[in-house]
Amino acid sequence: MLETALPMIPVLVLTALTPLKEQVHGFEAGAVEYMTKPTQPSAIVKRIRNILSLSVEQRAMLQRRRIDERRGILERLYAPSPDEFTY
Repeated sequence: MLETALPMIPVLVLTALTPLKEQVHGFEAGAVEYMTKPTQPSAIVKRIRNILSLSVEQRAMLQRRRIDERRGILERLYAPSPDEFTY
């Protein structure tokens, strides 16, 4: 019974870990939103309100989009440039 309730619980990660790979890990672990400290309390409240206003399906789509965005950035950052192998 607990397993069916878990996807409905929106998770916001509030952390000092800023690397993109940590963000991807947070989203893959189930977070809907990822915020880094320091941040203003009003920004946290705003994000929580936004998350709670979404349906379960919308939160799942948001989570998937966040993962895809950050993975794309990581791939571009770590992809070799074409001229790296030119001698």
